[in-house]
Amino acid sequence: MSSLTQRIESQEFGTDGSVTLVFDYRDAGSDAAAAYVALLNTLPGTAQTYDGKLAIRESHPSMDSVYVDENTDSGHYLVRCRYSPPETARLAEEEVTVRISTAGGTRHITQSYSTADLYPDPGLPGPPPDYLGAIGVTKDGVAGTDIADPVEVMTITRRYTLANLPSTAKFHAVKGRVNSDVVTIKDTRKNRTWVANPGELLCEGYDEGTLDDDGLVTIAFQMALSENRTDIVVGDITDIVKLGWQHLWIDYWDDADDEGWQTKLPRAAYVENVYRTAEMDGLGLDGEEPA
Repeated sequence: MSSLTQRIESQEFGTDGSVTLVFDYRDAGSDAAAAYVALLNTLPGTAQTYDGKLAIRESHPSMDSVYVDENTDSGHYLVRCRYSPPETARLAEEEVTVRISTAGGTRHITQSYSTADLYPDPGLPGPPPDYLGAIGVTKDGVAGTDIADPVEVMTITRRYTLANLPSTAKFHAVKGRVNSDVVTIKDTRKNRTWVANPGELLCEGYDEGTLDDDGLVTIAFQMALSENRTDIVVGDITDIVKLGWQHLWIDYWDDADDEGWQTKLPRAAYVENVYRTAEMDGLGLDGEEPA
């Protein structure tokens, strides 16, 4: 029966916070491939604590033969296995990590949520008109204003085997498009899950890495989020429904109040599809096998 014994004072600490453990792996048989498969089930678990800090086991530890005898089917191997901080540890197959950030941006609006205050000229013959939230109204139209609109961005990193790596056509099909299906995203290390409803997820791009020495390829997706809304109000127009990456614009009409003020009032709200859509749940962003 095989035995795995850690060498005395084998803990080698790296500058990145990792620790490498060295083991003697004895009586593991002369078939190195079979011994390696058994080793992965014998090593200390994928998550360990060293110096009070969590460390993740690398997916492809090294195993070098010290003594192998095919006649007696015996083998002695030297094993080196690195445990790294979660933020630097290389992902294993089907592992997914998610990093959320915001990127600066602006949005042009023609309507406010509400008018906070109004200060009329006291010399006017009557009260100024209620523009119902329209901003920058002139006789020629509604000028609006630019506001800060930070975009929430997800960097989703997943490692694929060559067998389940999505095709180039699949990558092209989602680039610059919005999800048409419900997409589940799971950070398998943090055990956090997000569910994006149709219309909320925009694929801004992806980065395909090289084939690593453990036979896996790392793909990093850039996804921008915009939540769906069902409660938008513009003037007297209520219950407007807009999916995240659709575009809402307002048509205004000319009116005059009892005092003769010329006004611009919203008469219709238009919700436009400005992105094409694609199915994205099959990318395996939840750690499941891609469709």
